[in-house]
Amino acid sequence: MARDGMIQVRVDTRLKQQAEDLFNDLGLDTASAIRLFLKQAVMYQGIPFPIVRQKPQTSQMPAASFQEAAETNTNDREPDFGETDAIINDMDIDL
Repeated sequence: MARDGMIQVRVDTRLKQQAEDLFNDLGLDTASAIRLFLKQAVMYQGIPFPIVRQKPQTSQMPAASFQEAAETNTNDREPDFGETDAIINDMDIDL
């Protein structure tokens, strides 16, 4: 397949360097990494990773959220087995 299409994009210098360092560690150059991304996007018919909003920092969460989390944690708490033997015994597994 002929490689005659061209993509140009401007990015922050620091981001570019961080990405190049990462790609080099993976044995890739930036152009190869971008080609991989494009091929994956076409294969998945979408962005090949989840796109989600960043969760707010803990300091930005309202006090009510802390209270709700605390209540959820105490009401839905998993049993604290402490040791592997207790977990295995609870699951009725013979080893």
